[in-house]
Amino acid sequence: MERKKFTKEQQIRGLRKALKNPRTPRHFLPSMKKRLARLLALVLFLLFVPGVSRAQYQGTFSPQLIQATVASGVSCTGSAQTFVTSNPALNALGFRNIGQTIHWANAQFSGANTNASLQIQGIDSGGAIYTLSDTAMASGSSGGGQATVFGSGAYSNIQLLVTCSGGTFTLSYSGSSSGTIPVAGFALSETIDKAVVHGAPENTTFASPSIIPPFGMTGGVLVFQYSTAAISGSTLTVACNAQALVNTYNLQTFTISNNTNVQQFPVLSFPCSAVTVTYITGTGGAGTIAFDYLFLPPGQPNSTFGSYSHITATTAQNVKNIGGVLLSVTVNTPAAGTISIFDLPQASCTGTPATNTVAVITATATAPLGTIPYNLAFQNGICVKASVAMDITVSSQ
Repeated sequence: MERKKFTKEQQIRGLRKALKNPRTPRHFLPSMKKRLARLLALVLFLLFVPGVSRAQYQGTFSPQLIQATVASGVSCTGSAQTFVTSNPALNALGFRNIGQTIHWANAQFSGANTNASLQIQGIDSGGAIYTLSDTAMASGSSGGGQATVFGSGAYSNIQLLVTCSGGTFTLSYSGSSSGTIPVAGFALSETIDKAVVHGAPENTTFASPSIIPPFGMTGGVLVFQYSTAAISGSTLTVACNAQALVNTYNLQTFTISNNTNVQQFPVLSFPCSAVTVTYITGTGGAGTIAFDYLFLPPGQPNSTFGSYSHITATTAQNVKNIGGVLLSVTVNTPAAGTISIFDLPQASCTGTPATNTVAVITATATAPLGTIPYNLAFQNGICVKASVAMDITVSSQ
């Protein structure tokens, strides 16, 4: 009679069942335990022996770590390019996520590029895409640069999103089933400093890619410079795209001075899931621009930063076209008259407003009032009108 052969998995299950059975003779237990230990060791050896575990994978593999070059020498197109790690047509690797929950991605850019960004996304079993990281930006006017992002989450597949204009890039991915997201060194620098654009023409309007605020708030500073010759009439607009809204809504608009100095514009802290910065060109010019968005880490007192409006006319002045905070009003050179402050949107800040009055300051020609602190939240916008000509500075967020 032929003896029936059992697989190693069946033998392991049988031994475990016998060890738990109270009817198994006790003198058989030591030998059964030794046999079970040998079978388990053999199975583990076969799983992780190098010749077996790497037979269908052209990268570095371990139970906890995957490292692979996803793309090499790919040309920047100016549009978003996606790389799914499970697609062998894109990266010649074709590996699916096998329990990796911590993800790293690095893009090395070569040659001149005006804007470059990198993001990690997760794809679930139904094909839905989720953003797992913030947006790393590494624009450089020459010599390229690099962008590194970190994200977490267990998904069927991992997708890397690269956007850049000019030059080429090489893209790599690392995944681990354990570990933590680093918050120091280069990782912290990439989180805080978003190099939005370097070397873009100053006579062309430019909108940044959608930036996910790393701390959920827009608070920070825009650092801008005309790289060569300056032009007049250009602006920077910070806008937020809330998920429930069809269109973005503007948070702040800054007027850029006509010089080549480094200019800083404080951005108020506002909850936002995705933010964009648009450069709107003024007139003429053949030079280039560069600007970074520096986000303030949690706990930093960005409330001390305020935008100013210098008012000398008697017409109604729209200081802020959406809700915000009126920090203070400074009467630099007074005159006998009043300064009226209204909570009104830009469209209603005309003529002599008569609704939503917040405060009326009475000034005299002989008694300077100095700075009057308010720190009041406005729902619609900040509108200021002086009854007579005087020199006023309004600080707001």
